[in-house]
Amino acid sequence: MIMGLLALLIPGLTGYYILRCFKGRRYSFELMDIFLMVGLGLGISAQIIFYVLIFSGHIDCAFIIGVYLLSLCVLFLCSYRYLSKQLLSFSFSFRSVLIVGVILALVALAASILAVLRPWGDWDGWSYWNYRASFFFKSGHDWPRMFQLNMQQQHPWMLPLIILWGWAFYASQRTIVPMAIGIIFTVSTVGLLIGALKKHVSFFWAVLGGVFLASIPMYLLQGTSQYADIVAAYFILLSSVLALDFLKSPSVSSAALTGLCLGLTATVKDNSIVAALLLFFLIIMRLRKRGLGIFIKPLCWGFITIAVSVVLMRCFEVFYSYHNTYGVFLPGLLDWHKWYLTGQFVWKTLINILWGGLWPLVFFCLIAKRVRRIKGEIDVLIQFIALYTIFYLFIFVASALRLEWLLTASFDRTVFLLAPVVVFVMFYIIGKKE
Repeated sequence: MIMGLLALLIPGLTGYYILRCFKGRRYSFELMDIFLMVGLGLGISAQIIFYVLIFSGHIDCAFIIGVYLLSLCVLFLCSYRYLSKQLLSFSFSFRSVLIVGVILALVALAASILAVLRPWGDWDGWSYWNYRASFFFKSGHDWPRMFQLNMQQQHPWMLPLIILWGWAFYASQRTIVPMAIGIIFTVSTVGLLIGALKKHVSFFWAVLGGVFLASIPMYLLQGTSQYADIVAAYFILLSSVLALDFLKSPSVSSAALTGLCLGLTATVKDNSIVAALLLFFLIIMRLRKRGLGIFIKPLCWGFITIAVSVVLMRCFEVFYSYHNTYGVFLPGLLDWHKWYLTGQFVWKTLINILWGGLWPLVFFCLIAKRVRRIKGEIDVLIQFIALYTIFYLFIFVASALRLEWLLTASFDRTVFLLAPVVVFVMFYIIGKKE
């Protein structure tokens, strides 16, 4: 129990020090920051383990913890000039923390029950993500053979490396670690949504948005499946809300922080690489349109700092993998039967009871946006959602795999990644006072 708390506390402190460096001298601690610190710290822990694995050639639990603590000390010293002078204030009340705490406790309880009922997660949980972490943990210096043997080579590695961070504290493979990671990100995504909405709408609408997301059965089921989908959904939401704040109030520090989180988003899985790149280029286009090109450089530096690891991860696939499982066959776009089959799956998703009231509320908000004429930086997120959806519709239709199997296995999971952002945009439109 103590080891598990330490495994969460150290990344939390890492996220806290990073935020204090980025926020400047007058730091107003927001509700959103609580949930930002956790995800940011766990994302950085995956980066540290990745580079330790590359340079040392194997997993050494004591060495990983030692390097992380050393990195934490360096980060503390870098942020010391802020910590000694910074004026820390809080932008939320005890009452709001209590209400959100009760809601998140209920979400954690529901997620824990579902996690206990499936201690090894769903199919891809144990056969893909946990398998990769287990291979890294056991194989010593032979870990690159995973790619040489063409096993599980797709997708970046954030989730397996976060699992390794938890296992490093126990020096053994514990089932509780991937279970806890799923629960933490499921709860943190709801908390992040409430905190982000609170900055733009009333506290009532922010809380209602979080409750609505948590009430979607698909959200809790997928969040506790031990897939990387919940981690990707968290970071896509985080990057989206940071992008919105950055475009509303541009600054060098917010540009760098947004770029950093976009880079972390790209380290989760292939879908999140697409999401990160789409959002990255939409932000740059908006900055150029507004004549704010000065902020593009820090945004790019923040993104590149993390994205380098994605390129290095892909290098293993280039050298060791023999084929691309998710190949694209462009002539398939001319096959009307594929479009018809994809349309059928879109309709099945719209009427699927596991999505709760998400889709009716989406249609209501599209009408409300036209009536209320809400515009501004939120349009960037709407464009992002639209482009992501269109891109993957074409990818599914053009896939070289058997389309019915691919849609059955991946369609709902692809949509799931955008669910928190969709809920954020909806309640922004409903609750915005302008």
